[in-house]
Amino acid sequence: MPELYGKPFKDELRAEIHSLNRALLNERKEHWKTQDALEHALFKIEELEGKIKRMEQKARHLLNEAIQDESDVGERFREFKRRRHEAEKEAILSALAESRERAAVA
Repeated sequence: MPELYGKPFKDELRAEIHSLNRALLNERKEHWKTQDALEHALFKIEELEGKIKRMEQKARHLLNEAIQDESDVGERFREFKRRRHEAEKEAILSALAESRERAAVA
């Protein structure tokens, strides 16, 4: 069993340890790259979620404005109809008064 304790065996073990250390370092580097990529992806997701929330708030605000504008349009239309109705009523009363005056003169 002298080969277990000799220099060739020690050199072989050292080479294997060196190889395993190199493989471990490569795995660590790969792990760091993957971890950085994951952190970057999580950051981008957080950023995009923030953008989505801001866009949703803007959309809600625009929708509320549109609803308010629509109700304002309805109110303005009712006011327009009321004024038109009053103007027509005044025109009819005025025409009726003129015809009564003509009838009274004749």
